[in-house]
Amino acid sequence: PALEHPDLPFTLTESKAIIQFLGRKYNLYGSNLVEQALIDNIIYRMEDVRSAFTGIVYGSKNWEADKAA
Repeated sequence: PALEHPDLPFTLTESKAIIQFLGRKYNLYGSNLVEQALIDNIIYRMEDVRSAFTGIVYGSKNWEADKAA
């Protein structure tokens, strides 16, 4: 993904950076540090889920070793 925005002098190309920028820009990123930490936790947890899902969908190159683990 990529985001070009008039407030940015460059293009954001990382999904988490885009989510965080838009959340902060439109006041959707929590109203205090505790809420922001919870939102960050959700963002990074979802990245873990996505990574695991990608491994399931595309499979491992070393299936036999993964099967034994």
